[in-house]
Amino acid sequence: MKKSFLSLLLLTCVCTGMVQAQGQAPQTGHRIGLVDLGKIVKDYSKFAAMQKSMEAEVAKIQAELNAKGERLQKLVTDAKRFEPSTPQYEAAEKAILEARGDIEAYKAAAQRKAARRESEMLRDVYTDITEAVGLYAGHYKLDFVMKYNSQKATDSMTPQETFNLMQNTFLYTKQGHDITPSILKYLNDKYSKSGGNASAVRPASNTRPRQ
Repeated sequence: MKKSFLSLLLLTCVCTGMVQAQGQAPQTGHRIGLVDLGKIVKDYSKFAAMQKSMEAEVAKIQAELNAKGERLQKLVTDAKRFEPSTPQYEAAEKAILEARGDIEAYKAAAQRKAARRESEMLRDVYTDITEAVGLYAGHYKLDFVMKYNSQKATDSMTPQETFNLMQNTFLYTKQGHDITPSILKYLNDKYSKSGGNASAVRPASNTRPRQ
């Protein structure tokens, strides 16, 4: 009787363990990818083209400022021909003040435009990167993609550069976790195929960066 009871108890325990084992999902670790945003921005052909275009605009603005400055200098020179307190001197002085105000207003407007353009550039490039990363992560089943700095410490670094490097989240990573080359190649290939059309770089849903 005792032997039958022990056998039944043992069988119950074995069956319960099998049910629990079947009900538990297999434990798997998180799949993580790393992206060096700084490197992508630095080597992304689209961003380089944007910078070149912005430099051309800045050159135009500087040329206009130089022309305005020359006109102002001419007004100052012409004003010296008149005696103070004369109507001609007062008119010249008024023209000088207006020219100076025009230069300051032009500079302020140009600075606002440049800041807005720079913000749009960075936002556009960041959107390209995040969309490409999303496609890569979705296809290769990555749970997280985190940004990091792949730069190595060198003797030529400034104190600020060294400090920035020390803010890196990861002190060591396996080489296979860095998906930066894949993302960068995808973005540059996409931009090249678009013929330099910035609006055509957005990743299509049926394409993905390759490893």
